[in-house]
Amino acid sequence: MNYVRCLSLPHPSELDAAEKESSERPKWDNKMQYMLTCVGFSVGLGNVWRFPYLCQSHGGGTCCGSDRG
Repeated sequence: MNYVRCLSLPHPSELDAAEKESSERPKWDNKMQYMLTCVGFSVGLGNVWRFPYLCQSHGGGTCCGSDRG
């Protein structure tokens, strides 16, 4: 039953000590970093992966090839 000890939660007094050590919250470096993070969370990774596929399936890039000859 050694594995049970690994899955146990820490004692509340240990958590209080850890909170007192790191009482300062992390902060954004600048406003642009914050805005890009908000946009990234709202758009989502699925749409970033889907966008090139939709462009290609709807004829994206054909205008670039038509002026070559």
